[in-house]
Amino acid sequence: RERLPGVALSTDMIAGFCGESEREHLESLALLREVAFEQAFLYAYSERRGTPAAKLLRDDVEPQDKARRLRELQDAFHAHALERN
Repeated sequence: RERLPGVALSTDMIAGFCGESEREHLESLALLREVAFEQAFLYAYSERRGTPAAKLLRDDVEPQDKARRLRELQDAFHAHALERN
C-alpha cells in the first residue's frame, strides 16, 4: 500500500481444508488481520467429487471446527471492515 496508494487487496480463504491444523488456522487469522483486505471470499471446505482434493486427501477437519474457523475468519474480516468505514 505504501508503493501503490489506493490499491485494494482481496483474498479467498478456505476454512478447514483437509489437514488444516489449529496452528495453521491461527496463522490464516493473523494474516487476515495484518493485511486488512478490502474484500475477502471466505468459505468452509466441502468435498467436491472428482476434484484432486477429493481423490487424494482425507476430509479430516470436523464440521463444527470448520464452522467455527469460518466464523472466526469472517469476524476478523468484518472487524477490519468496520474500522475502515
